[in-house]
Amino acid sequence: MGTEEESSERPSSDEEEADKGEGGGDPWTITREQLGYYTTQFLNMQVRVLLVHQVHVHINGFKKLNFAAQPNPRGSIPGALAKEFFEKSRLPVPELRKIWQLSDVTKTGCLSLEEFLAAMHLVVLRRNDIALPEDLPVSLQPRSEK
Repeated sequence: MGTEEESSERPSSDEEEADKGEGGGDPWTITREQLGYYTTQFLNMQVRVLLVHQVHVHINGFKKLNFAAQPNPRGSIPGALAKEFFEKSRLPVPELRKIWQLSDVTKTGCLSLEEFLAAMHLVVLRRNDIALPEDLPVSLQPRSEK
């Protein structure tokens, strides 16, 4: 966790500096490459939730629901699934708790895509020895909360 898939496109030196969080680059800003990777992780977790739901419906003998098993970027992922995912980072539980408190800005116990992006980015930064902020940086706040 925390690594990004390699891209065949070579970033410019400005983008490299921003990605490193050095030389005036803002470490709280999510790059395009990170955004793609983080979003894919979120959508993959949504697919997992949909598949579990379909199995549950089938096992309990209910008539299968007619819905498209498609991930929804406007949806959310349950807290338990996010917890399981972020625990793979092997960050200490107090740090994961703080990341959750910073990221779940709506305090619903679930993460929207924007909240997940913030949490994922904080995990990646922490894995790269960047201290967690006291407050969620403006660049990581969901648009509806700015």
